[in-house]
This record gives sequence, C-alpha cells and structure tokens, in this order.
Amino acid sequence: LPKVASTYATIGQTTVLGIPVLALIWVAAVAGIGFALNRTVWGRRVYAVGSNKEAARASGIPVKSVLWSVYILAGLLVGLGGWMFLCRFGAGTSTAGNLMELEAIAAVVIGGARLTGGYGKVFGAVVGTIIFAVIANLLSLLNVSTFLQDAFRGALILVAVTLATVQFARLRSAAKSSAK
Repeated sequence: LPKVASTYATIGQTTVLGIPVLALIWVAAVAGIGFALNRTVWGRRVYAVGSNKEAARASGIPVKSVLWSVYILAGLLVGLGGWMFLCRFGAGTSTAGNLMELEAIAAVVIGGARLTGGYGKVFGAVVGTIIFAVIANLLSLLNVSTFLQDAFRGALILVAVTLATVQFARLRSAAKSSAK
C-alpha cells in the first residue's frame, strides 16, 4: 500500500483497550447527535420543522436556518462516514458505498423513525442499524447469494415501511377519535 493508504488502514485497525477506534468515533458521534437532538433548543427546532414546517414557521422558528444547519451537519456526517469507510478498508473507489443510503433509511425506519418526519430517536436508529447489520451478516454467513441478499434487504425495507405506515395510520385514527 502507498504510505497515505497505509496510514488510513492503520487508523482503521487501531484499538484502544480492545475497542476499535472507529467504533469509539461512531459512539461519540451518536452520543453527540443524541445530546443535540434531545437536550438543546436546536434539537427541538429540528423536530418541529420535521413535523410541520408551516407550524414551526408560525411559532417563530427560523425554518431556513434550521434546515441549513441540518443539511450542513448531514454533509459533515457523510464526510465522517466516508473517512471512516476509507480507514476501515484502506482504499476507496468512486462507487464505494453505492446505495448505502437506502440501507441507512431502512435502518432508521426499522428503528422507529417516520418517513413523514418529525419523529425518531437516535437510540432507535442505532437499534435499527444493528438489526440490519446482524441480518446482513447472517445472510453472508449462510452463504446466501448477493442477489438474494439484496432481495431480502428490499423485502425488509418494504416490511418496515408498511409497518411504519400502518402505525402512522393507527395513530392518526386514534387522534381523530379522541378529538371527537
């Protein structure tokens, strides 16, 4: 490996007390995002804008600023994820991580976030990610072909979206019946 690539690979293979450094970085990022969303005004504003932009705007929340901050943070986290991916594998290509955004959305939906926005917890996203990773690992260990793995992931995504839609419909009908 070239010197730069070996440096990234070294970072990706380094451990502290037997725990990979990349895992520690991931835990720190998750904790930071969880704190920011649950314990700050900014986090409350993010949830408000995600639930209903017009209601948030009417409440005096600077919707454009909140959206910009979320997009900037998302870009920074994508950069961090790309850097961690590079460190883990010691190499990168232009197609590395292709379609991983679909897996990320599926993991978050499995973790309980709503596709319509305004609801979701960091812990739920972590649990959904772990569930998705365990299933993917299990399929690989069972020597399931990659085409069937993709089909299974797609089916899992459809099930998660269907369950989320059914849950949302139940909550909406319960809210309507309690309002009467």
